[in-house]
Amino acid sequence: MRLRAISLAVLDWAMPFPVTLQLSEPALGGLQTDSDRFAWAEVYFEAARLPGADASGFHAKALVLHESLVRPQLFHLQRRAELLIEMGRPAGAEALLRERNELETSEWLQRLMARARRAQGDGAEALVWINKALDRLRADHFRGEFLELRYDIRTDLGDADATDDLVEARVASQKDVEAARLDMRLNDAGLGRQVGSRRPT
Repeated sequence: MRLRAISLAVLDWAMPFPVTLQLSEPALGGLQTDSDRFAWAEVYFEAARLPGADASGFHAKALVLHESLVRPQLFHLQRRAELLIEMGRPAGAEALLRERNELETSEWLQRLMARARRAQGDGAEALVWINKALDRLRADHFRGEFLELRYDIRTDLGDADATDDLVEARVASQKDVEAARLDMRLNDAGLGRQVGSRRPT
């Protein structure tokens, strides 16, 4: 299986049943192109999300590969910033994001900036960034996850109406795993019935 195919397979592991896949890990020196190094960085990054995984170990391997990229593209840098946030290094992610002119035009970078600011305890600025991201977002397939983040930020800020975003996130969700997670959060908040009344028929 080619490296890109392996990476995509791991990215699709968000399924409602356990999956096991054994991979032969390559030596860093054996990865000759940025494409191959990034593919394996993705494998490690996503493998860290699996139940029982050595998340810190996989994150560290992914970061080494990211740092070895010779000419990283915008998406590579986006994923590196996300990795740093997951590793508990949001200040490093923010610094990486602020170096990019695309920060003012990319909803994905703006969403990551919202996550980075939230992780550093700055909910007010995080809200500014997620609002910018939602204003720019055109892909309805991802609206649920953007709204879910805004719900978390507004909750941090003590906004009594934050649950509106959680309800809207579930209504907008088009991904089974995401929808299941949102259903759990809504049920915990006693809001499951509100979603049923809002879904289009």
